[in-house]
Amino acid sequence: MKQTIDNSKPIFQQIKEQIEDMIMNDTISETGRVPSTNEFAKYHKINPATAAKGINQLVEEGIKNVVFML
Repeated sequence: MKQTIDNSKPIFQQIKEQIEDMIMNDTISETGRVPSTNEFAKYHKINPATAAKGINQLVEEGIKNVVFML
């Protein structure tokens, strides 16, 4: 996770896009482990619920089956 969060769009949307980018750039495989909500929260200094919202959007779209711990 090297991308930073900015004010250009909602944080949860940026988290979602970061995960999509990691998959598209083969940083992680489609079946690989995605950083947990707590890892995103700690790295970006955001609320874990915000990170979860971004991850949940991917799950709802069927892009990634994610198991994460709160």
